[in-house]
Amino acid sequence: MIKIIIFDFDDTLYSDTNPIYWKKYCINTIKYFLLDRSDFSSILEKIKDKGFSDKQLIRFLVGYDIDEKKILEYFENNSQDIATFDNCNVVKDSVLKKLQENFNLYIVSNSLLTSVLKNMNHLKINKKYFNDIISNDNETKELAYKKILCKENVKPEEILVVGNSYEHDIIPAEKLGMNGRIVKNANFEFKDFFDNELNLK
Repeated sequence: MIKIIIFDFDDTLYSDTNPIYWKKYCINTIKYFLLDRSDFSSILEKIKDKGFSDKQLIRFLVGYDIDEKKILEYFENNSQDIATFDNCNVVKDSVLKKLQENFNLYIVSNSLLTSVLKNMNHLKINKKYFNDIISNDNETKELAYKKILCKENVKPEEILVVGNSYEHDIIPAEKLGMNGRIVKNANFEFKDFFDNELNLK
């Protein structure tokens, strides 16, 4: 019987059909910090097809001797506003409400906590449904899952992890003996995961 559900955030509780915006944001951030470097064109070639997470983007820039504090200030002042995305799907409030009535809910995200909270506000995803929102900027998702496991004092098989990436969300959960489900957009319903007796499908 499932007792805990852990959600990824980006592309799970909301999903945008056009990821180019975030890639542009990453490239613009790198340009802002590294444009005056002589090897900038080769750096841009290296990253132009990648969509970094917040954590990956920070590590990339720190690798080029940029002060992490300056990067965080840039993030704070230039936060992407995903609410302006034309085709953004957001999980329904009624779905989260029903899930929260039956399970303890968590978010574990690679994004910075400030970004997650801002975007939840923009998207009208009510944080009251979640026991905790964990931004694992300095640790792996597996370690974040372990912390929830210890905090809740449940068996691994009583936890369900929902995410859009098998590699980054589900494999760390399966290593610990947890259940995992892939979602490709935020249009999921309660019945997509559970039957009438609350058993995991």
